[in-house]
Amino acid sequence: MFKGDTGLFRAALLLSGFFARSECMIFNDKNTTGGRRLKLWFADAVEQAPLEQQQVLWEHLLEAFGDRIKDVKFLDNFGYPMFGDPGYSLAIYLRD
Repeated sequence: MFKGDTGLFRAALLLSGFFARSECMIFNDKNTTGGRRLKLWFADAVEQAPLEQQQVLWEHLLEAFGDRIKDVKFLDNFGYPMFGDPGYSLAIYLRD
């Protein structure tokens, strides 16, 4: 059903009780330091979720990506005022 790393990220979110509003909400790119990252736009629901639900997501991410994960962090969308309420994105930095 889900393909590639973005599909694994989407599956981990769904298994943890979260959902992305559209296909384009999760994307794969190179970050500013040249490494790969997966990014979920509008991750406020994840950032504001109970710690237990965030832990379930972390466990699914570890299962999907294992030692390929370098870092996972919330990013402030403050630099993108065209989206209205800035909110947060969730970025997963991966080893190549």
